[in-house]
Order: sequence, then structure tokens, then C-alpha cells
Amino acid sequence: MILMIVQTAMDSKTREQRDAEFAQINLEEVAKIWAKPTKTDLAKMPKLGETDGPTNACTIVQGHFFLGGCDWFVIEFDGEDTFFGFAILNGDYQMAEWGYISYESLKEIKVGGFAEVDFDKHWDKRQVQDVEKIKLGGGVYK
Repeated sequence: MILMIVQTAMDSKTREQRDAEFAQINLEEVAKIWAKPTKTDLAKMPKLGETDGPTNACTIVQGHFFLGGCDWFVIEFDGEDTFFGFAILNGDYQMAEWGYISYESLKEIKVGGFAEVDFDKHWDKRQVQDVEKIKLGGGVYK
């Protein structure tokens, strides 16, 4: 019986401590964990119009943004706010397309008040024709 009381008191204290720690989590701090491209990442991308664009299957996909079932594969950047790339929204490959993407607009997307578009820090640059999702979306022209 004494053991049960001691165990209950320990469980209660641990639970209270966990609740207190959880209450200290600030969703704004959690949001800071999402990766964003560095100035160096952006500076290394070709400027708008510097590549052959999507008409050349060998064009290099410079970066990848994602959130849930959405993917943005970028090949060019104007140095300020505009990317050119391939967008797949909500896994809808039939409506996927090449076009201009506003960096500010990507940064403003929030799901559930805190989940935001993430920049794939582990993206290995590769040719358009080697990105499976772009192929599935009909974005490879030969």
C-alpha cells in the first residue's frame, strides 16, 4: 500500500513536470525549426532566364520546398522574390505545372498556425528529367 502511494506521488509529480514543460513550448519557437534557404543557397541559383528552363530536360533543379503533399522544385531565382519552378499542390499531378513562385508567398503559408513550407536542406541538385515527381506531373519535355 505504501509503495502504491509513493508510486502515485512520483507519477503525479512527473506528469505535472511534463505538463509544465509542455506549457513552456512556444509555437513561434517551434516554427523556427523549419529550414529556410540561406543567402548563399539563393545566390548560387541561376537568375531568371539564365537556363533553358523546363524545355531542356537537363536543366538542373536547384532547390526543393515542401509542405505535406505540396512540392515546389525551383530552377531559377530573380535574386529578390521570384522563383521559376515546378509546383505540385496537394499531390495533384494532373494539375502540376511550371511557373513563377513568390518566395514571400511561400513564407506566408502556415498550416495549423505553425507548420510552414520547408526548404529541403538535403536536396541533391539534379536534372529535371531525374526528379520523379516532376516526371509524374508531366513536367519533363524532351
